[in-house]
Amino acid sequence: MTETTERYMGSSVLRKEDATLLTGQANFTDNIKVAGMLHMTVLRSPLAHAKIAHVDVSAALNLPGVVAAFTGKDLADEWAIGIPCGWPVTEDIKIPDHWPLAKDEVNHMGEAVAVVLATDRYKAQDALEHIEVDYEPLDVVVDVEAALEEGSPLAHEEFGTNECYVWPLGTGDVNEAFEKADVVVSERYIQQRLIPSAIEPRATVVMREPASAASTFLDPAASVSTASTASELSTRSPGFRAPDLSLDRSRPFPLLIRPPPHSREPCASSTPAPS
Repeated sequence: MTETTERYMGSSVLRKEDATLLTGQANFTDNIKVAGMLHMTVLRSPLAHAKIAHVDVSAALNLPGVVAAFTGKDLADEWAIGIPCGWPVTEDIKIPDHWPLAKDEVNHMGEAVAVVLATDRYKAQDALEHIEVDYEPLDVVVDVEAALEEGSPLAHEEFGTNECYVWPLGTGDVNEAFEKADVVVSERYIQQRLIPSAIEPRATVVMREPASAASTFLDPAASVSTASTASELSTRSPGFRAPDLSLDRSRPFPLLIRPPPHSREPCASSTPAPS
């Protein structure tokens, strides 16, 4: 009898997770239910660059089902440092303070400026419409090359430049290699940024443990321990525990690596007020 070796190159490979996903057996973040759970929504800036003159959450707080609402300044003392950079590729890289909630200025469209916690997700979402934010618009630049030109609007004025870093990559004499090549093809390539998208929006569950100040941190990140450690570093809350609970992921791998800003917001919001 002839034995055939299983091949992967040039052949289709059956997915292992389909049966679980298609039969409703998957365990997503949204499936987790905890007694007394609150739902958090995030108000994001419609402007790419602006000073935050004032944020008023009082109207949102008066709505039925709304338990709390916070601005960046409300939670400023809860964060020890900004969100850590996962990969400082050069020693002179310019890394601005990146807070989970903007305090004085927004530097990109969609930056978080306030959060609402309510008894269900719909009340929390509706309450965002009642938050008033006064912005003072600043000049913007949307072209990468134009951003490096003299006089271009600065995304972060404290650096005096829009250049984040220069990362030299090369080996040997590149110019000599081109000179000796039989054929040299020259072309300009524009590569889009990697923006993976997911079926399930990014979500995090943080559970404060009654007997201690520690928290249980659940996130479908590729490295939930990295996400919980980053949250512990950037907040003043002690002891984030990443339990051995497998959450299914409906998103591509690159989207899962870096813990997002929203994973810090519930960590700070779940911190009990001092007695």
